[in-house]
Amino acid sequence: MSVADATVPAGIARAILSAAEARGVARDELVAASGFDPDLLEDGDARAPAVSVARLWHEAGRLTGADTFGLDLGAAFSESTMPLAGRLICASGSLGEGLARVFEYYRVFNDVHPADIKAEGDQVVVEVHTKAIPLALPRHAVEFAFSWFVAVASRAVGERVHLTRVSFQHGPPRDAGAHARVFGCPVAFDADETLMVVPMHLLERPNASPDPYLVELLASHAQNLLAKLPARASTVARLRAVLAELLPRADASIELVSEAMGASPRSLQRKLREEGTTFSEVTDDLRADLAKEHLRGRAKSIAEIALLVGFSDQSAFHRAFVRWTGKTPGEFRKGS
Repeated sequence: MSVADATVPAGIARAILSAAEARGVARDELVAASGFDPDLLEDGDARAPAVSVARLWHEAGRLTGADTFGLDLGAAFSESTMPLAGRLICASGSLGEGLARVFEYYRVFNDVHPADIKAEGDQVVVEVHTKAIPLALPRHAVEFAFSWFVAVASRAVGERVHLTRVSFQHGPPRDAGAHARVFGCPVAFDADETLMVVPMHLLERPNASPDPYLVELLASHAQNLLAKLPARASTVARLRAVLAELLPRADASIELVSEAMGASPRSLQRKLREEGTTFSEVTDDLRADLAKEHLRGRAKSIAEIALLVGFSDQSAFHRAFVRWTGKTPGEFRKGS
């Protein structure tokens, strides 16, 4: 995927414009400075060019003079800010289930900047790739995303939550006190990675007001939106095809895969970055898709399916599947 084709939900632009207006910046001034097309705001499901929304983030921070513009916007969570993702999380049985659903439809919310989620002991690490892609993720945008999650999580469980650790690849603000207050944990800047670390016990806690029927409606809507997005470019399609052959052999390393595709690992990684994804993301997505397909088929045992999707350890497959879907393999099969 090229930068010109990349899109994000236009609704985030509405939130940016409103927040800037509240700080005294006229909407017309911000629209003119960023080149954003305000007509895109008329449709709640419309998508906007990622390039123009990135400029909107930059100009909003510049014109307001607010060093914490994105951080503050995320912390001031409202139903109109990222409504689909927020409602999916709050209506799920737990934060973990809600986060898994957001990642299942991740392209709907951000089709530009890949993100990974993985369990590490008693915590879960969510990493966003902000630099190794054609379009860098604006500083205010990523701070918004992380503070928005804290606000949504607090709404979901019914009390203030804190993260374990946060790090950003961008430089520090004039005063990082607000960041420490929002996240409730140490915050690093100029770091090697952009990530937030969430305590596992927080993700396992039941939400205050789960609504399975609403989740079903929201997930159906998200699936429809996902289906309307352009297909991943050919490198991803070719990679998925090769991985599907190699995963059952439990030897789907990037070295072997790139050789099968007639490319070097470096070349393959570069092409994937240009399409807005990574080798690990494509592998993870394919494993999840294949696992769900096999479980729905009911012909193979869970142990067999674990081997077929590239896991030699069934417990590792179990943990990965919970991360993908918020359910154990057995629960998913029973509900299919």
